[in-house]
Amino acid sequence: MDLLELLGERLHAQVLAKSGEKHKIAIVSDGTWIPKGKFNEANKARRVAEETLKERDKQIEELRRALADVDSLKARMTRLLAGIESVAENYEAELIDLKLNAALKQALIGKVHDPNIVIGLIDKTKIEWDESGNVRSGLDDQIEALCSSKAFLFISESLR
Repeated sequence: MDLLELLGERLHAQVLAKSGEKHKIAIVSDGTWIPKGKFNEANKARRVAEETLKERDKQIEELRRALADVDSLKARMTRLLAGIESVAENYEAELIDLKLNAALKQALIGKVHDPNIVIGLIDKTKIEWDESGNVRSGLDDQIEALCSSKAFLFISESLR
C-alpha cells in the first residue's frame, strides 16, 4: 500500500502541496524503512565487529612475528646446542689427550731426556690403555724402536 491509497487523492494532494518538492513522504511500516534505534544498534554492532576484526588481525600479525621469532630462536638454539656438543666433544678429546700424555710422561720418567719430544714421536693410536689411564701395551715396542733409531733421546743405563 502506498501513500496515495492510504490518504486518498484529495488528502494526498494537500500533503504534497504543503511539503513541497524538498521533502519526501513515505509509509515507514511497509518494511523498507527501519527505526532509528534499530539502525543505530546495527551500525554500532558493525563498528564493534570491524574493531574486533582489526584487533584480531593485529593479534594474528603479532603471532606470525612471534612464530618467526620462535623459528629463528629454534634455529639459533640448534646452532648453539651443536656448538656446545662440539665444545664438549673437543673438551673430552683434550681431557683424554691430557690423561694419555700424563700417563706417557709417567712411564717415560727416568728413561728419556725430554719426555715431550719422545711423546711427540710416539703413535698414541697403537697404545692400549686400561680404565685407570695406565699403559697396557703398545708403548714398549715403540720405545725400543725409538731407542735404536734415536738413542740420543734416552738416558744411558750407566747414568740411571
